[in-house]
Amino acid sequence: MKRLAIGLMLILAVSLITPVTGSYSAEKDVPGNDQKNVESGRKLEFENIVVKSTRENGFVERKHNETATQSTVTKEAISLSGGPGQSSYFKALDLLPSINVESADPYGFSASPTSIRVRGQQAIGMSTMVGGVPVWGIQSPGPRQDMFDLENFQSITLYRGGVPPDKGLGGMDTAGALDIEILKPTDTFGMRVHQGAGSYGFLRSFVRLDSGKLPTDTKFFISGSHTTANKWKGDGGAPAYRDHVSFGIEQPVSSRVKTELYFDYNVEKMYSYRGLTYAQTKDLSQYRNLDYNPVITGRAAADGNYYGFNWNKAENYNLIGAISIEPTATTLITFRPYYWSENKPAWSGKNPIPGTATPGISKWENNFDRVGGVLEYKTLLAGTNVKIGYWFESFNFPITETYYGLQNGSLVYNRTLFAEPDGRGLINSPYLRVTRDFGKDLHVDLGLRYLCLQAPGVTGRLSTSSATDPDNNYHGITNREWLPYAGVSYSLTPNASIYTSYGRNYAYPHGWPNVFSNYIAAKAAYTAAGVNMQYLVDNVKLVTSDNYELGLRFNGKRFYVTPALFYADYRNKLFSVYDPTVAQTIRQSIGKSRVYGTELEVGVTPIDNLSIYGSFSYNKSEITEDFKTATNTVIAAKGKQTPDTPEILAKLAVTYNLFGVEISPIAKFVDSRFGDVLNSERIPSYWVFDLDLKYSLPPFLGLKDVTLGINVQNLFDRSYIGAISSFDDTAKGSYMVGAPRTIVGSVAARF
Repeated sequence: MKRLAIGLMLILAVSLITPVTGSYSAEKDVPGNDQKNVESGRKLEFENIVVKSTRENGFVERKHNETATQSTVTKEAISLSGGPGQSSYFKALDLLPSINVESADPYGFSASPTSIRVRGQQAIGMSTMVGGVPVWGIQSPGPRQDMFDLENFQSITLYRGGVPPDKGLGGMDTAGALDIEILKPTDTFGMRVHQGAGSYGFLRSFVRLDSGKLPTDTKFFISGSHTTANKWKGDGGAPAYRDHVSFGIEQPVSSRVKTELYFDYNVEKMYSYRGLTYAQTKDLSQYRNLDYNPVITGRAAADGNYYGFNWNKAENYNLIGAISIEPTATTLITFRPYYWSENKPAWSGKNPIPGTATPGISKWENNFDRVGGVLEYKTLLAGTNVKIGYWFESFNFPITETYYGLQNGSLVYNRTLFAEPDGRGLINSPYLRVTRDFGKDLHVDLGLRYLCLQAPGVTGRLSTSSATDPDNNYHGITNREWLPYAGVSYSLTPNASIYTSYGRNYAYPHGWPNVFSNYIAAKAAYTAAGVNMQYLVDNVKLVTSDNYELGLRFNGKRFYVTPALFYADYRNKLFSVYDPTVAQTIRQSIGKSRVYGTELEVGVTPIDNLSIYGSFSYNKSEITEDFKTATNTVIAAKGKQTPDTPEILAKLAVTYNLFGVEISPIAKFVDSRFGDVLNSERIPSYWVFDLDLKYSLPPFLGLKDVTLGINVQNLFDRSYIGAISSFDDTAKGSYMVGAPRTIVGSVAARF
């Protein structure tokens, strides 16, 4: 809390004396990107300062001259596809092509667990930016999908393939990047309330108050939500509780200087669902309701599966400041400082405890904090939009994993693995992006980012030892990479354009304490070979990918169609492979894979009351080399589809307004997948259907926009396998049953 208070005071102090801005699109870098206004000398308006109503009522916004493959989910679609939980921004993206979001929980909370892949890549490799700054973590890596309330988002943009240099900030973007726009304080006073209740004890209350524009031109909002639900099978809550508070304020200092500040606090406790073995997936009539044990048996081998030993709690603070200065009509300077912290203990069964043959319980605890800022200078120079940016961050990611044995159902301390950083990590990442229109038809987008990520050295301690063993330590590691981006779009007709792009993406390698636990388990073999922990760490490198895109956009009066082709090569993926130096199987950055395929998005509004959105994707994601896991064991992985990657995904969403009732059926097809690297554990394809109904009442008693709703997920109660827990080199997957039919009623209103 002391660190939080210091961070709050620093950013608040900065916000009071200088200015701010929200997310800024380099596609429209200079206010309106209007050369005629520049020539006429009229003042240009920056689109992120002056809000313009350019959105249409649909699921996904139309794109025009953008050079990257990207989809922007509108606020209306977030409300629909985000489901009754309104807490998982991944769930809100599930209609888009090439992304597959699977959860054991009907409300999409992440401790279920949840599996998300984009073009075959796990979502731990996805950059997430909220309000123009990154939200990420290295250990338990990747985005924190349920630490925000979706009602406070204006839109979510998913970049697939190559990511422009100002959009992929974070620990990794090999699975693409998210750019989330915050729903800012409104100009008019108002309050919005939403109450939902449904299957399995689900209750969710949400309220948001907007101040409107005050005499000082100040605007702010404050919101809060409380959510509880039981698991649909087994004991425990999912969430047992989830409490969220958000606050945002905008304050112009002058006509050219503006400030903003946004704060989110989230705390939640989730009990996990138990995965099935592949053999159990063959008989869902018997195993569909299998979950963690409701009672302690007193047998150590069984009590690792007691539900009270399989849960986690997460507490997150997120603070974003923004300062904007508009020195001239064609220049904007922004600075976005931020602070983020997380404390997350996660309990789970562990069999065996590393370095022993004893079954037990693991408590993995994250205790992270990050402080940094994104500085950008944007201007119009000789008809060219120029953006120069710099991302800086200081992070502290200590990890502790404590193991307990079990005696008659009681926890008995066994050992602790400590990762104590020798200082803070640093990220320095300057970038440049330039865009220019040549005539009316040709749009060019070029950029380059340099990444320098300095991770501190680590003192690794095993608490069962009375003295620190230097062999457990490793020195600091610096990862450097140039990340180019180049894209071109060309208007073939007033309603049709073609685009192509190339971009290099990256992922910070994560491994501790997994690498450390492997080292401890076989320390005698490493010592005999004359190597230590440093040897294992040196075999872990930055993952990179080269991404190529080719797409078309057709925009008619009542329809749009956007087909795309893509190809990407991935290098330095972490695989468990045999190392003859130590005669052990260790995690090394030797994995190579590639992905190629096609995507299609279609939006149609045939009549005024009917909107249709459909997406289709074909993904061939395959490992390109065999690898060894023992002296005489070769894994013939070359050409195999990466685990948990359906080749075909098809989605359809329809909204029809009939006599004041908004009827929205959603259909999703997921092709067959494999849970293992050799593609021997095949999971069948499935269809699942959802239905959302809303009825709008006329204003009464000072209430407006009063809406009654019913949401039904898995309408036909289909029994299927959803989330698969696996990595690209997994020998055996863990499988989660998809949630059964779930019904939620809701009422929402504005004051």
